[in-house]
Amino acid sequence: MISDLIYAYLWQVFDHIEKKHAVWISDIIWYVSTRPFNMKWQEFQELIVYPLKKAINNEMSSQLGIKIDSTSDKKKTDLFLDTNNEKYNFSIKNYQTTRFQVSTMVDELTKYEWWFSSCTHDSKFILDEAKKAEIIHDIKKDLSDDITIFALTKLRKKSEKIDIYFLSLNENFLNNVEYIEAEYANRIKTPHWRIRFYFPGMKDHLFTLDLGKNALNRWLWWENWNNYIENNELRKKFFYDLLAVTEKDLKPFSKISQDAKNEALIKIIEEAIKPE
Repeated sequence: MISDLIYAYLWQVFDHIEKKHAVWISDIIWYVSTRPFNMKWQEFQELIVYPLKKAINNEMSSQLGIKIDSTSDKKKTDLFLDTNNEKYNFSIKNYQTTRFQVSTMVDELTKYEWWFSSCTHDSKFILDEAKKAEIIHDIKKDLSDDITIFALTKLRKKSEKIDIYFLSLNENFLNNVEYIEAEYANRIKTPHWRIRFYFPGMKDHLFTLDLGKNALNRWLWWENWNNYIENNELRKKFFYDLLAVTEKDLKPFSKISQDAKNEALIKIIEEAIKPE
């Protein structure tokens, strides 16, 4: 997994940008999370990434010895973080759901499917210690050169305020797994086996490795995060906090017209890319 030092660099970058720039990621996420715009995800990512590249490459590269590079190959990641002659894949994702995708695990899922190939839906599949260790090893290997930053947004109950958590997975996020459970999801259209991860002191599973054929049910997912995200000690066990939790009030924005909302987004873009 990527070292603590890389995330220490990133924390400095985001802290620097948030304090120095009048409009930054928390404002962008605040607007986009209300979903009034017909925006493709790639456009949203680029909106966030432009000032990030500017801050790292122009303002902080000499201080931290890191920079952001782009690629024209759209089959690969959009960005690379380049530090000490090593390149890491770099992506930003925004979620306002209780479940989000962590990794595709594309090179390993076929192997897990073979494990369950002789099982019926009412079988009890026991994951021995060797298989548990293999799964955790595979996950960490799959994520080893990827920096994924999650902008998680949580709407408060009976409130129009939204909390924004700007986080990345901690390199030790799987170290304290209490037990791993395999179960069969007997769905009519997409029946499949899934592997769930439980941690001490939590009644809900926090990860699910779904083997379903449907893309909506496949891959490695972080689930139930919003039940525990406000517990600072628990959050530190799984995430690097790259920005302090930001509170935004959606009420003023939600009541203006569609045209005004579009103008507000344009204003954010202008502020983000305006030359100094």
